Amino acid sequence: MIPTELIVFASLYTVLGLIVPYIKTINSIIGYRTHRAMKNQRNWEFAQKYSGKCFLYLGIGTVIYGIIAYFLSDYTDRLGKLYFLPMIIALAFIIYKTEHGLKKLEQPI
Repeated sequence: MIPTELIVFASLYTVLGLIVPYIKTINSIIGYRTHRAMKNQRNWEFAQKYSGKCFLYLGIGTVIYGIIAYFLSDYTDRLGKLYFLPMIIALAFIIYKTEHGLKKLEQPI
């Protein structure tokens, strides 16, 4: 079985990584939208650039993981939907790293 869902969602991460850095206006529809990111324009721009890079790199990495999982399809079939684990880990990583970066940005020099 080809982990097509994994490749589709990883491709979505990659596309988000290409789009998110160009969202310049604070909004509640698209972009990296947390309370801290939407606090002011400086935070918003940082969050979009930083999370965009994370989405792009992790999306590409997860696509590669999906291709490898394709060649090990007998193994991944036995594991069920475990190949979604990297997607969940990647999303948690993006949130953690971006929020950590925003926290550092808010600290006075």
